Amino acid sequence: MRKLLFFVFVLCLSGGTPVLARANDLADTVAKVNSSVVLLHTVERIIGKSAKEDFQHGLGSGVIISSKGLIMTAAHVVNLSDALVVKLHNGSHYTAHVTSTAPMADVALVQMDSPPPDLPVAALGDSDRARIGEMVFVLGAPYGADHTLTVGYISAKRMTHALSNAFLPVALIQTDAAINQGNSGGPLFNLKGQVVGIVSHIMSHSGGFEGLGFTVAINTAKELLLDKPSFWMGWEVALLTGDLAKALNLPQNSGLLVQRVAENSLAKTMGLKGGSIPARLGKQNLILGGDVVLCVQETNICTDPTKMISLNNAIEALPPNSPIKFTILREGKIVNLTLHK
Repeated sequence: MRKLLFFVFVLCLSGGTPVLARANDLADTVAKVNSSVVLLHTVERIIGKSAKEDFQHGLGSGVIISSKGLIMTAAHVVNLSDALVVKLHNGSHYTAHVTSTAPMADVALVQMDSPPPDLPVAALGDSDRARIGEMVFVLGAPYGADHTLTVGYISAKRMTHALSNAFLPVALIQTDAAINQGNSGGPLFNLKGQVVGIVSHIMSHSGGFEGLGFTVAINTAKELLLDKPSFWMGWEVALLTGDLAKALNLPQNSGLLVQRVAENSLAKTMGLKGGSIPARLGKQNLILGGDVVLCVQETNICTDPTKMISLNNAIEALPPNSPIKFTILREGKIVNLTLHK
């Protein structure tokens, strides 16, 4: 009996050493990258049920990717922000603004207005090399508790069209590392301390985390935001088709209903107007009364993915400050507006 107990004791010791070493490695890695993670405070205008304009405070996470104060986060955290404040690891606060977004992939870039010197910067990894079963961790601010660590594994790698009705598939990394409200936009790190994903959303029946978290693969984020940067429209739109388009008297089969427009955004600068009347049409909650975009660069808004992808590619290929023509429906009249990219 004593021999058996001694054998079990030795077995536990020998088996526990690699686990302890891995825990120490994780702790060391977290210590190196933790200061590159930030908390984002946002303020945006909303239209309440009484049709009165109000302000809503939000929070999310982000990761510093440049010593000049460039931060990567989720588009849904900052896309409609009228004001934005970054909280660093040392507790200091800095104002910031959105520079570019890719809402269909739920990723965005934020620039600090007056960044301090010697900002800690996270290394961006290669998500194509990330493997199912690999240990990963999330740093962020669930419910505002900033710099909270959760650990898990890569559960799957997926391609989806589900983000914002994306025409192009978006690469996602699925993880069981706990993700909650406030984690959005934060980094998913591998054990080398490299960012391999940007936290996007969860799937849940209860509203809380149930083991199904999804991050946008960092290679997708780099391609959309760094290799061929998008601009920040700063609007919330709803695609109108079929009976809904007919009910709102659109002169064509499809259009984009402008619901909200952020201050200082390109949509605001070019003169687009959001709605003011909250309504429920069928199964959709909409804000009516705003402009409806019918045509961009002489291409009608439609549900044909090929045409919309071609339009998007054509706009991306335009040189800086090129004019982009919009045809809109405003209070029953056709109006032409111009956006300078």
